[in-house]
Amino acid sequence: MKLTCKFLFILSTLAMTAQAEPVFVDGVSMETGWYDCNKKQKWSWQAFPPSYYNKEVFPDDLSMCWAHAASNVLQWWQDAQAPSLIPATAPNGKSDTAVSFYATVPDKVGSQRIDDPLYVQQLAIYKDIAKNWENTGGKVMQAYNWYFNGGKLDTIEGTLKNPNSGGYYADLGLVMTGNTSPLFTSFTFNDSFTRAEIIDTLVRFIDNNYGTTLSLASKEGGHAVTMWGYEQVGEDFFVYLTDSDDAQHALIKQKVVFSDTKWAYLTACDGDTPVYTEQWVTDLYGYANITINGVEQEIQGIMLSEAQAFMAPRLSIPEPASATLSLLALCGLAARRRR
Repeated sequence: MKLTCKFLFILSTLAMTAQAEPVFVDGVSMETGWYDCNKKQKWSWQAFPPSYYNKEVFPDDLSMCWAHAASNVLQWWQDAQAPSLIPATAPNGKSDTAVSFYATVPDKVGSQRIDDPLYVQQLAIYKDIAKNWENTGGKVMQAYNWYFNGGKLDTIEGTLKNPNSGGYYADLGLVMTGNTSPLFTSFTFNDSFTRAEIIDTLVRFIDNNYGTTLSLASKEGGHAVTMWGYEQVGEDFFVYLTDSDDAQHALIKQKVVFSDTKWAYLTACDGDTPVYTEQWVTDLYGYANITINGVEQEIQGIMLSEAQAFMAPRLSIPEPASATLSLLALCGLAARRRR
C-alpha cells in the first residue's frame, strides 16, 4: 500500500513538473523561431543617434505596432511553408533596409552596410507594410487581410496609401464574408469574461498553433504585441511575448493577474525589471477600484484587452498518391474520349 501511494505521488509530481514547462507554437523555443520586429524610434541608441541616421529616409515609426506584431506572425508562418510555395513577389526574411539609405546619400553608396539594430531587427514584411500604409493606428487583422488578399477592411482602422499593393496569396481565396474570415478570429475581453475563459482562449490559440497577437490597453492608448507561448504553474499563468516598444530584441515572460472585476493585466515576474510600468488603482474606465480576492491594491503593468488568432493553413504540395490518382483519372478520361 505504501509503495502504491509513493508511486502515485511520483506520478503526481511528474505531472505537475510537466505542466510547468512552457508551451510554444510550432517552431518556437525560448531561444529560436520567434521574431521581434522593433519600432525605430523606441530603439535604445548609443549616447547620440549615429551620423548616418536620416529621419527623412527613416521616419520615426510611432503608431504601427499592429504592423510589427502581424509581421512577426506572418514571417513565422512563412518559415513553416515549403520555400517553393511562397510567391516570388512576397517579402520574406530580414529587411535590407539600408539599401535605399545608401542610394540616397552619395557618400554612403558602395559602403559596407552597417550592422546596427535599426536594420537587423526589422523584417521585409514589415518594410512592405510600412511602405504601403500610413503611419497610423490599426489592427493586425488589417495587415493579415491586406497581405493575403490585398485591399483594406473598411470596418477596421488604418489608411492604405497604395490600393494595388499586397494580395500575395489572393489565389487561396481566404477572403472575409461579412464579419467572418478563414484567416483570423479575435476575442475582445471585458468584465463578462471569467478568468478561466480568458486563460482558455489564450491556451487554445497556442495549442491550435495559431499565430497569436494581443491588444493591450493603457490610459494613453492601445498597443499590440505578439504572443508565442504560455506557461501554467499551479494557479499562476504566464505568457511569452515579443514587443516592438520594449527597446530590446528579446522574448519576454509576463505574469497575467486578474482583478475581482475580471480585468486581466500583464505584470512583471518576481525579480524582473517591469516592461510595463503604468500604475493601476482603478480599471481603465475609472469605474472600480482594483481588488484581488477582496483586497484593494495597486497593479504595475498593462491591461489585456483582446486576443487575435491568425489561422492560415499550411501550404502543401499534392501528395504523390493523390497526384498519381489524378494522372490516372486524366488518362482514363483521354482513353474514353479516344474510343
